[in-house]
Amino acid sequence: MSEPEQSTSNSTAIPKSIISTINQPKPLKILAIGSAYEDTILYVDRFPPEDGKQRAQRVEKRRGGNSGNTLTVLSQFPNVDAWFMASMASKEASTFLVQDFEAHNIKTTTCIFRSSATHAPVAYIIHADNTSSRTIINYNSIDELTFEEFQQIFDDTCSNDNSSIPFNWIHFEGRNAAEEAKMIDYIDTKDWRNNAIISVEFEKPFRRGLEVLIDKADVLFFSKVFAEGKGYDHADEFLQIMSPYCKDTAILFCTWGSSGAMCFHNPTKKFHSAPALAIPSVVDSVGAGDTFNAGAIYSLSQGMSPESCLRFSCELAGRKCAQNGFDGIVEKMRLAAMKKEEIAANKQMV
Repeated sequence: MSEPEQSTSNSTAIPKSIISTINQPKPLKILAIGSAYEDTILYVDRFPPEDGKQRAQRVEKRRGGNSGNTLTVLSQFPNVDAWFMASMASKEASTFLVQDFEAHNIKTTTCIFRSSATHAPVAYIIHADNTSSRTIINYNSIDELTFEEFQQIFDDTCSNDNSSIPFNWIHFEGRNAAEEAKMIDYIDTKDWRNNAIISVEFEKPFRRGLEVLIDKADVLFFSKVFAEGKGYDHADEFLQIMSPYCKDTAILFCTWGSSGAMCFHNPTKKFHSAPALAIPSVVDSVGAGDTFNAGAIYSLSQGMSPESCLRFSCELAGRKCAQNGFDGIVEKMRLAAMKKEEIAANKQMV
């Protein structure tokens, strides 16, 4: 096997072509399949000792869930039509979640609401300021979405769409692998499939059977936790080992926390890496990986190169860590890009 080429970008400047796509974007209609949680985030000075008692500095409640967070960021870009599909609690129990989705222009008519489930999934997150660590305890007793349920909702949604391509991107939060494999196989039978991208997120290494999804995705998002859980200490080594099991046309990403992220482009057998955005301090890292995924999905949908996509996504994720929640991230990105362009133009005039 020949040694893959590597390229490293030490710059987090947004490519000029990305700036233009924000002003003149290509349409992105995306369906994300995953889960939705009611997150309660406890901000503390330091992680509490076992059997101890400690006062939180503040408490925040927000909608959580990886794919939903990704859609929340994507919905801030222009010309994005975001749809969410999940197995959820009853409509009454899911009121908070649905209202928040709607507030971010994310459609939930593709969700299954189970009347027998009277409590929405919950997650309690302890955010320790001294280490910026996040400790998550979650509970979800709702049955996962089945292939049969997906097929019925998906067909109904596509039949009500007047365009030739109902969705040009479909994203899966790697969960119930056996059922999701059937879903992807079913999408592959559609005559518009070649005009759509399928991406899969691999976050938790202990979820059984996720390996069956590896050769089905066009774009793969791996977390540091997933790579380490499989016994790898470096993103490049992990991606190189994984690449032969993927499609020849696949693009593989692996985020690595404060070390940034790496990408392996299977068609050219090239590595690309980008550093994390330097920020004064970490304010809120909950959902940073979901934000990275949103940046990658958007920039790839706009025709950007893997290297530019990687830089863009790292900066977007870094900006998320510098603020609470997700609101306003894209606008801040746009304003920062405009400022950089203005500074560069002034330098050329001197």
